[in-house]
This record gives sequence, structure tokens and C-alpha cells, in this order.
Amino acid sequence: MKIKKRYFFTGLVVLLGPALFIRSTEGVQDENFNSTPVEKKIVPVNPCLQEFMVKYDSVVQTIVHKTPGAAIVIVKGDSIIFSKGYGIKSINSGVPVDINTVFRIGSLSKGFASTLTGIVAQDGLLQFNDLVTDHVPSFKLKTKEQTQSLSLNHLLSHSTGLMYQAYTTLIEDGLPLETMIASLQGVNLIGYPGQYYSYQNVGYCVIEKVLENNTGASYSQLLENRIFTPLNMKNASSTLDGILHSDNKASPHSRGKTGWYQLPISPNYYNTKAAGGINASITDMGQWLKALLGHNDEIINKSTLDSIFTPHIRSYIRYKYFGSWPKVKKAYYGLGWRVVENGNDTVIYHGGFVNNYSSKIALIPSEDIGICVLTNSSNRFIGKSIPLFLELFDTYRDEIKEWESIQNADHISHEAQFLLTK
Repeated sequence: MKIKKRYFFTGLVVLLGPALFIRSTEGVQDENFNSTPVEKKIVPVNPCLQEFMVKYDSVVQTIVHKTPGAAIVIVKGDSIIFSKGYGIKSINSGVPVDINTVFRIGSLSKGFASTLTGIVAQDGLLQFNDLVTDHVPSFKLKTKEQTQSLSLNHLLSHSTGLMYQAYTTLIEDGLPLETMIASLQGVNLIGYPGQYYSYQNVGYCVIEKVLENNTGASYSQLLENRIFTPLNMKNASSTLDGILHSDNKASPHSRGKTGWYQLPISPNYYNTKAAGGINASITDMGQWLKALLGHNDEIINKSTLDSIFTPHIRSYIRYKYFGSWPKVKKAYYGLGWRVVENGNDTVIYHGGFVNNYSSKIALIPSEDIGICVLTNSSNRFIGKSIPLFLELFDTYRDEIKEWESIQNADHISHEAQFLLTK
């Protein structure tokens, strides 16, 4: 496929304008300043990719009014290529959302838990196939057989054998995690570990105790020390105080007969942080996406990403999550992540909802691209945001790739010419 003429015009504008991605290696000079600086490599913005982002933004603007506020980030490779706030943080204040506004991310927190487990595994302290009782000896399910065959993989893939959302109601009652975990031994089981997919919140959070027992640090400390700080996620936290004390936070909203009204920020799910207790801005989530795409190997290595993105149990495409997806075929659950076959792509995905905040995250590792959307309400926009992204990207991907291949060919030709003239 040839790049359309419109892209050459867009590309010319970009090349003549200041919006350039600049990758450079500064010249290293000796103390007498006689050495020759290394040549700077200037890589122009892909005009096809840029037009895709402009188009996506324009489509978003036609439907984002369905929520008081939202924020979106798109990452390609190791760069945040789009980041924007929409609407307002609070219906009471009318202050606009910006890229550092903090939202609750709900079940997007589950991907942090599985990745954190992988980071601890990189230290050699545990493995995903370890038994839960190897790390939490007091843990019990209803039968001894089930208890002694439950692995960390089962916890993180929602295949424990517990019934759907076992004791989730206790979370909203504000019970301590230890009390809720102890209550699981009284729950009837629907199958043996690994047999059925059955989404959990309390059961999933047993991983917090596994990690705390292995490291001697609290779960919040581990998130801060192993993920938030190394990835420069400056606004991220995992406590109620973390969001309450933020000077730049979005408030949750509900819709009534006369329009939107603001809700208080709830303490719910901060007692199950691994399931839904993280707060973050869209800038933070951009840093997170870069790591998930494999661009922070010193923190999260490829084998860890491969482990958490590998399908472990079949789930169902009839769920509401995939009602608007353009080409969904099959869906699985990996470790803290949904793994979705959408057309020819494998999409790593999750949705979140807590305290009337709604969120979505999706990445296509083979294309080195990802998106996250955060909103401050339960709304009809959030469900459309990812399908629209996937569908629109599919229409632009060939042009994006062709432009990149031309740039790579020109770069190789330039390098060869340089070597011949040395």
C-alpha cells in the first residue's frame, strides 16, 4: 500500500514545524575540547501516526461529554505521543482536568499486582507456580485438597475454584483484608484450581500477603519502591489519604434527573489494594504503558511480561466488556490481565470501576502501542473509547508502518554511505 498524498502534505508541515521527536547523543569531548561530537539523529514525527492521533482526538471530542471529566494517554514505543485532559475535575468547581489530575483506577490495579509479583520473582524470592501455602501457611480453602493445590497462578488468573466475587460485599463493609481472607475457608467451591474462570476481588488480594511475607515490606511500600518511583509515576499512590491530599484530583460523579452531581471519595477497596486501590494520573499511566510495552527492562523484564500476558484460562466474549469491540474472537485471562484475540491482534486489556470512577487500558505488544483512558463517572463514553481506538488504528496501521519502513531504509542507506566515506 502506498502512502496517500494527504500524508505527504501533513509530513511536510511536520518536518518544517517545531514538533520533532529528537533523539540525540551529545558529543563527548576531552578536557582540551578537541574531540568531534557524535552526530545528532533527528527523527521526524510520523505524519501518519500524527493524523491517527488527531482523528482519534476528534472522535473522542464528539462523545466525551458523556462524562464530566476524562484523561487519555497513548504510547508508541518508548514515547508518550498523546496525552490530554477533557472536561472538568468537579461539577462543583468547574476546574478542567489536566494530564496530572489524579483518578482512582479501580481494577486496573490488578495488573500492577501481577507485575509486582513478577518483579519480586525476578529477585528469586518466589515463582508464579509456587503454592499459596508456601508463602501464607495460614491460608485455607474449604477442603484440604484445594488448599494444597492452589498456586499463585490461580490467584492471579481468577481460577481459584471460588464462586464468582466471593465475599466482595465484605470489602464495602470495610473489613480488614486478613479477616476477609480467613472467611474464604467457608466458601463452597465450584471446581478445582485452574478449572474455571471466576472473577475475584478478595481471593485475588491474597497476593498482597504473599508479597508482604516474602519481602517484609507492606504492599503499598512495594508498589512505591518497585513500580511508582522507578517508573517516575509521581502522582500515583495506593491509599485513601493519597488521593484526598492531592491538590489535583478528579471527584467521582453520578447522574441524576437534573444532571451530574458530585460524590464523596469512598474508602472502599483501599482495604484490597491489589484488586482496586491505586490512584494515578494519566501521565503516570503513560509511564506504566511504556514499561508494559517492554521499554523499562531494568525494572520489568521481558520474561515477566511474557508470564503475565500468557493466557491461563478461557473467559467469555459475551461479557459487556467486548460488546463494542470491532473484531473480537476469543478472550482469556492471563495474570492480572485480559488477553483478547481481536482480528489478527492480541490485545492486552483491562477495565476498572470503583467509587464511580471508570477506566480502561489496552496495549498491542506486536505493534508497540498502548492506550489508557480514565474518567470520573460511570458513563457511556468509557465503553466506546477502546473499541474506537482499535478500529481507527487498524485503518491507519499500514500507512504508519510504511512510513516507518521508509525512514528505516533511509537511515540504513545514510549509515552505509557514512561508513563508505570514512
